[in-house]
Amino acid sequence: MGAMLAVMSALSVRADPICYVCDEVVELNTALASCFQQSYDKILATARSSPASRAEVNFSACGASDEEKRGIDSMPLLGSGEQKKDGAKQVALRSVYILDTASIVCLRRLLDAQGNNLDPRRSFDLQEECQP
Repeated sequence: MGAMLAVMSALSVRADPICYVCDEVVELNTALASCFQQSYDKILATARSSPASRAEVNFSACGASDEEKRGIDSMPLLGSGEQKKDGAKQVALRSVYILDTASIVCLRRLLDAQGNNLDPRRSFDLQEECQP
């Protein structure tokens, strides 16, 4: 019983609420990463002013092609994507993510460390790469 109380009190002390709808993996190319970095202050301010401490990060206005403006899809669209040289299909990048404040700050830190070489794309596992 005492151990259970200790675990529950540790969970209740958490400063930021757990975001159950936030994306855990963000996949970006150089253009989308640049757009995120240019919009970082606005995205962070939106998340900080939100009661849920999260923001929608929408890359649709960042010069993405029509194929990359898919938004939030639960499943890839059948027949979508470009054919690679080896015959495999390449799925278009998502253009909308939901991120909490900590993930936004961490993604900025990861992008700063990564540099500008994200083509054709780079996946950022925010659960794994943003551990304190």
